[in-house]
Amino acid sequence: MRFTPRGRKPVATAAAALLTGLALAAFTPTTAHADETLDASLAFHDVVVTPGAEREYLYLELHSEPADLDIWAGYELTVDFSEIAGWATLGMQEGNPDCSVEGAVFTCAGRAFISGGESHIESFKITVPESATPVQQGSIHFTYSLEGYEMLTYESSVTLAHPTDLVGGEYDGLEVAYGSTFDGAMTVTNTGDTPVEGVTVLIDTARFTEVVDVPSNCSAPHKRYTYCFFDEMLQPGATYKIEGISIAVTDDAVAPGRGYLSHQWHTNADFAVLPYQPDLGEPGTAAPATLVEQAGLRSSAHSDTDPENNYGGGWLAITGDNPLDAEIAETAVVGSIGDEVEAVVEVTNVSNASFKNDLSGDDVFAVRIEIPEGTTAVAVPESCFVELDEWEWEYGVPGYDEYECNTDMVLTPGGKFEYPFTLRIDEDVTDSAGDLEIFKQDGGGELIDLDHNAANNSAKLVVNPTDAPGDGSLPVTGVALSWWIGGGAVVLVAGVVGVVLMRRRAAVATW
Repeated sequence: MRFTPRGRKPVATAAAALLTGLALAAFTPTTAHADETLDASLAFHDVVVTPGAEREYLYLELHSEPADLDIWAGYELTVDFSEIAGWATLGMQEGNPDCSVEGAVFTCAGRAFISGGESHIESFKITVPESATPVQQGSIHFTYSLEGYEMLTYESSVTLAHPTDLVGGEYDGLEVAYGSTFDGAMTVTNTGDTPVEGVTVLIDTARFTEVVDVPSNCSAPHKRYTYCFFDEMLQPGATYKIEGISIAVTDDAVAPGRGYLSHQWHTNADFAVLPYQPDLGEPGTAAPATLVEQAGLRSSAHSDTDPENNYGGGWLAITGDNPLDAEIAETAVVGSIGDEVEAVVEVTNVSNASFKNDLSGDDVFAVRIEIPEGTTAVAVPESCFVELDEWEWEYGVPGYDEYECNTDMVLTPGGKFEYPFTLRIDEDVTDSAGDLEIFKQDGGGELIDLDHNAANNSAKLVVNPTDAPGDGSLPVTGVALSWWIGGGAVVLVAGVVGVVLMRRRAAVATW
């Protein structure tokens, strides 16, 4: 809702809801703020608790626009938790001298500085005694008044649910062939004492796995993440397996190698009050996935008391023959003394498998480039650096004899990393060559160990000066050696892969 000074005609706008169930109410300026316009809303989480639980750091926030807003004014805040006072206590996370409590109502008054965006008003905690009896529900009512503006209100629900503990099943010795599909082997166990009605699972296909044909009770808003919603009753002590979901091991999986697939379980009640709800997108169109059905009475709201063990899945062994192979190309440049020539070092994935380190975030490997004797690097890619000491590096700095170059977390089949250097030929050193090498970085890049062809992990960067002195200009590139132009001209050849342009095209993760 848009808030305008009194006496002006309100202007309708679309104010974006920042949290699920966000309430908007008018802040209307008095004459003191007659030139200001304010969009404002309160935000607080809906909460699910269990007997004996304490939920801390529940923040009441004010979201306001414009971004450059600056207001220093008196405020009043009331928080009425009388609807839950019979089975829970609302307290302030930290003391506030501006606040007092009488019965089940907090009252705060003072002066506040409000800036555009998110302003923290107060933080609370909810404590529930062990003797509280599920299932109960009530609301906390907030009112907030800023001097010169009308009141904002907000209502947050609090549910006292049955405690339970969902445990996700781990993988143990699961083997799947690359390029094939399997049912995911995803299980969950209700280790609580009461039935649980309805669960939600987040499937994370992080490495060489993907969901095929998304079921109608699932959605896949991201290539990596799929959410599925189940209404089945989970009986105490019972284990359930998802049926109706196909997981593919991708064609670019390294084999033999490892894939990763995980699943995280929530009760439906817990998922509904996650602080930041995911954008689920459109549901799938395949037949719905199910859990194994169990007979039993219908239950009511549940909340998980130990969410740390909700995760399942993990590493699976991928079988077959689909090895990795990265190749660094021989690179040669020819030019006159004094010329500056372009040399592009290329590394290509020549296999049908992908180098992937997207789980760890490490580069798949590193590249070492040695500058040939008799030449000087006068322009260096920003992805290449020199290690000055253990804690200091210089990126893209000319003048060094050797560089280490970064790659990326993913290199797909046919993908390339390119490193364009500009070299000045200073003296005639015939067949001057620098070493080029793909190698494993400290702390990461273990995938290069799976490269089945180490012979093409090293090459040479060769510089051959001509007799005639050059004019120091950057010569034309992209011409074959057989098209020799004459005095002072320079030709760039990129080994077995031909002539390449001066650019870097890094393969990037698209999950």
